[in-house]
Amino acid sequence: MTPAGCKEARQRLIEQLERERERQGLSARDIIERGGPSENTCRKWSLGRWAPTLMTFIAYAEALGWHVRLVKDGRLLGNGKP
Repeated sequence: MTPAGCKEARQRLIEQLERERERQGLSARDIIERGGPSENTCRKWSLGRWAPTLMTFIAYAEALGWHVRLVKDGRLLGNGKP
């Protein structure tokens, strides 16, 4: 995957996780309290000033209650069940 492709995939993941957080009516504080990324990481994430690592994506998704699996094209998928 090209650097531009990686950036695009990362942005899609961020958008997917944010939509799910909003759908569940959760705040960034709720994500932190559920074992997601730290407050500093969430702040940088929301400001678009940081490129999250794979482990950060997984922690965020699990804080949403998703069971995470990775697929070949780089999408991060959750089925909504622990």
